[in-house]
Amino acid sequence: GRRLPGALQSQSTFSTTVDKALASYDAAIEMDPGLADAHAGRGDVLYARGRTEEALASYGRALRIDPAHDVALAGRDRALARAAGRGGGD
Repeated sequence: GRRLPGALQSQSTFSTTVDKALASYDAAIEMDPGLADAHAGRGDVLYARGRTEEALASYGRALRIDPAHDVALAGRDRALARAAGRGGGD
């Protein structure tokens, strides 16, 4: 069969992997909404997708559960910097 050119194939593989990761974090949060790691991980996936405002919301949920969560703190700072650089919008 025909295959996508290398760069497009890599993008497609990345997209599929990110979608699966997001679904996994969503499932974990549905089972236990108190998992700060799952909210922070979901934030990282959303950030990678360019969905900055949604990422900030996920990091915020993680930090309400665990105010010292390193991944959520770093992710929130990264997302805030991106939002500020773009005028705050996605």
